Amino acid sequence: MPDVPSVLSKWSMVLAIAACCSATAAEAEVRLVRTGPTVRVEVDGELFAAVQTAERQRKPYLYPVMQPGWSQQPWRAGHYVVVHDATMQLERDGSKVEWAARLPAGQKITVDRRDSGRLHVLAPAAGWIDETAAVPARHLAVRLMESDPLPYDRKHPAYYEHPHHRGIWIAIDEVGETGFWHEAGKIDAVSVDLLDEAGETATLRLVTRWFAEGDETDDQPDAPLAAFGPVVLRQATLFTFHDDGLIDTVSTFRPPQDETATFGDTKEGLLGVRMPTDRREKSRGLIRSANGAIGEEDAWGRVADWVDYIGPAPDRDDEATAESALPGISLFNHPSNARPSRYHVRSYGLFSINPFGPNAYSRGAAPADPLTLAGDESITLRYGVWVHGEAGQEAVRTRYARYAAKARYAAKD
Repeated sequence: MPDVPSVLSKWSMVLAIAACCSATAAEAEVRLVRTGPTVRVEVDGELFAAVQTAERQRKPYLYPVMQPGWSQQPWRAGHYVVVHDATMQLERDGSKVEWAARLPAGQKITVDRRDSGRLHVLAPAAGWIDETAAVPARHLAVRLMESDPLPYDRKHPAYYEHPHHRGIWIAIDEVGETGFWHEAGKIDAVSVDLLDEAGETATLRLVTRWFAEGDETDDQPDAPLAAFGPVVLRQATLFTFHDDGLIDTVSTFRPPQDETATFGDTKEGLLGVRMPTDRREKSRGLIRSANGAIGEEDAWGRVADWVDYIGPAPDRDDEATAESALPGISLFNHPSNARPSRYHVRSYGLFSINPFGPNAYSRGAAPADPLTLAGDESITLRYGVWVHGEAGQEAVRTRYARYAAKARYAAKD
């Protein structure tokens, strides 16, 4: 029989470990920080995502979105992404410095060194910015955005750089006669309310109006609202951010007051993600689904609880396989959704989930199923985006089960 002191010692050790683990869990915090039209989403002080709602944009979106643990990686020079609008100290005449240049959120910059909490920028101009205003592009969970399509032929691995694929976004073609997916219209942010600013989760509500394409909006990315047509749809979305990288979205869509809104049967929608170039299936990535599908050919256009898109980190040479435990992004379809949802998932990196499009996804085999909302009618759709570190299929199944079991209230505008 063990002596009492040794038993107590063992229990003390167990309690100490439990207390340590409990304290670590209690310290995990998700926090929302508003900086102008940008809302930073931080997990334990590390940037996870930024919600961009500036008026110059054709739609709100999340960018940058970072892989978990990126800030623990060794610092290195290279391409960075500006998180929120930043002022840069320009270098003039050697040592003279002027506060002049403005770097908009999403701007790609080239950084060569870091010093005393600042980053030295080489391009698009030479100067200094605060270290917290930019993050390294190599640790993005989504692709590095480019302002224009790249001038490569279709066989080049960097060809499919659609400029309207912005981080993580919500849009669709078509509502009425306007293709919002391709940014022909404008999805304008009416309000961004921080409902739960900090805690184990954090929640914001984004309310938008969808303006139809106008006669004066061609080739005018910064066109004022007056250049667009009438409002054809109202949207309110709750974004709940979890400390493990899950983004729970609950979107309620309504027509304009006393009018109708029709969602066409289209494959171009609804909740979209653009994967990093080096994690695309065309590169070293892999698409896998809850149904056991592997690759674009088997997963595209299918109904499934979830689809997972994975790929190795930039500094790894291996290729993804069906059984790999690699970082990536999973899209979750919540069982409460009234319409079946299919996945518009491509080997070039596009990844979206959409309840509108049985005809489009079946290449004409199934009848079209557009949806028209009238008067006080609405539709609420819930989807999850899990930005994860190294995870195998079983980890995705487990996380999906937890997500699907939890109810969530609808967004109100």
